[in-house]
Amino acid sequence: MKLRLASLTLISFFSVFFFSCTKGIHDNTSAFYDDGRKKPLVAFVPVVDNSNAKVGWDLSDEFTGHLMQKLGNNSQFRLSTLDEMSSLITGLSEKQDPFSPNFQWVKQTFSKYEFVVFSELVEHDVQSKPLRGNFLDYITPSSEIVLTLRLRIFDLRGAIPKVILQELVHNKHTISNPGDLEAKGKDYWKKVTFQITPLGIAHSQLIKTAVTRIEDYIKISQSH
Repeated sequence: MKLRLASLTLISFFSVFFFSCTKGIHDNTSAFYDDGRKKPLVAFVPVVDNSNAKVGWDLSDEFTGHLMQKLGNNSQFRLSTLDEMSSLITGLSEKQDPFSPNFQWVKQTFSKYEFVVFSELVEHDVQSKPLRGNFLDYITPSSEIVLTLRLRIFDLRGAIPKVILQELVHNKHTISNPGDLEAKGKDYWKKVTFQITPLGIAHSQLIKTAVTRIEDYIKISQSH
């Protein structure tokens, strides 16, 4: 838990720094539906990277940036800003683990929100593909990437926080050898050239799946 809390604290600082130019991008939609009902306010806490992946850029920044961008395009709810999340999570103690059975603190900490989303990148493993000993070894990509993102969503509208989604989102892709990822610069993930690489596409597919799960479960919960 100490590692996760320390990660959240560091993420809150660096995410705000790197994404300050997008401040306000997620609150540009109307606060109300066409029928006058108020849209729910959703807190998205920056992604914690506990994957131990050896890359030259910050995977937390990458996944947080893309997830917030896509969730911010959803017209069914309003999304928190990084500044708001930074001020909240920097005050968390070591005992306040959102993935533990003890989560009563979530309601008080995120009291202004109807829902809060926590996520953790737990696996980002690029490895050589097992050889089969035939000609396919020579004509197919030589590596595999295994990605796992942990999600936990709370509904905060009641007296106590309610878990509406707890899931490990897995993706596995065959990719060409990505080379030395540790040698890539800190802004590598922001480049269009990265987005169209097999690794960039694998990241995008994981993000797309996670966004769909988050949006679907918040929508389902709203209907109850």
